[in-house]
Amino acid sequence: MALLNEKNLAGEAARRARFRVHHVGTKLNEAEVRELEALATKRSQTHAELIRGLILREIEQARRAIGPVRRWWRSRPAGCY
Repeated sequence: MALLNEKNLAGEAARRARFRVHHVGTKLNEAEVRELEALATKRSQTHAELIRGLILREIEQARRAIGPVRRWWRSRPAGCY
């Protein structure tokens, strides 16, 4: 039996997709860092948890804002712009 067949590769890719493997960074000045620390403390979160939550919330809001436009665009007859 081959160790790396297509089924194994697809399964391994699906398993890895659940892991957080990409880093997102930003540069903040001292005042911004203090504000971030205060907000994270207030919410009982780490900096990483707070930033991840903010990013995921923004992605979801953008997805909802774009959603109806995409549905409208797909429902138009071909050649009708």
